[in-house]
Amino acid sequence: MYFGVDIGGTSIKVGAFNSGKLVEKWSIKLDFKTAEELVDAIYNSIISRYDSIGGIGIGCPGFIIDNFISSSANIHFLNQTNLVTLFHLKTNAKIRLVNDANAAALGEAFFCGYKNLLFVTLGTGVGGGLVINGNILEGAHGAGMELGHLHNDDVYNFTCGCGKKGCVETLSSATGLVNIAKSLVGKYKTSVKEPFNAKRIFDGAKENDELATKAVEIFSDYLGKALANACILVDPGIVMLGGGVSNAGEFLLVRVQEAFKKYALPIIQDTKIILAALGDEAGMYGAYYLVANKED
Repeated sequence: MYFGVDIGGTSIKVGAFNSGKLVEKWSIKLDFKTAEELVDAIYNSIISRYDSIGGIGIGCPGFIIDNFISSSANIHFLNQTNLVTLFHLKTNAKIRLVNDANAAALGEAFFCGYKNLLFVTLGTGVGGGLVINGNILEGAHGAGMELGHLHNDDVYNFTCGCGKKGCVETLSSATGLVNIAKSLVGKYKTSVKEPFNAKRIFDGAKENDELATKAVEIFSDYLGKALANACILVDPGIVMLGGGVSNAGEFLLVRVQEAFKKYALPIIQDTKIILAALGDEAGMYGAYYLVANKED
């Protein structure tokens, strides 16, 4: 049995795979203080259900190269950590580690049949994964296609988890949408209840709430600009949006496509922007694919 693990900002999703099929999935609340505690929780949750481990693939937020997490903007206790080494203290099974957005990109690409794909995950932060000719772009420092930390704003200057200001994810993540909504309080009428969250804001915008509508407009414009800039560089042909924020569906997609066309070069304006097919399971699928199908 192989396992795909997707470490997110608030929870860890674990999937058990048999011959490419997801047979069981479960989640673990992310309330740890050390990498060792995280590894213990994942490993114990697996062995409590299954007797044998063929391999564990792990998607994790952060800059990763050669299994080493140099930094993770939203899970700071993983900074300067090698999760593979920690897992090998518990099991001799094959362990593979990859950036979480890259894992999701792999999952969508290989299980949905795309050879080239820019995958963008919109959750607590913003992640990007690029598959070109079937291979993930990781980069020399593990920072390939870290779309969330592309500088995109000099107006709001919200501080990012990475320590810099104006990053894409300060405006175009769930956190970013809340940042925007808070900045608009007192300027626009609203019936959206506080504390704000992304779902409440999108629900409000769908009901034409003034503040929520403006917040989603700003959010979509900045996201469309970021995607246009990325596509000018790599021209993937297809952009896929995943993560919790993408649950806003066509309501979000239409607005992002409109902004994309405003900023994109004419030759790439017909780039397809679609919603993720695997939903919140993409990271698990990609992590599984990596450990089950890729050689060391």
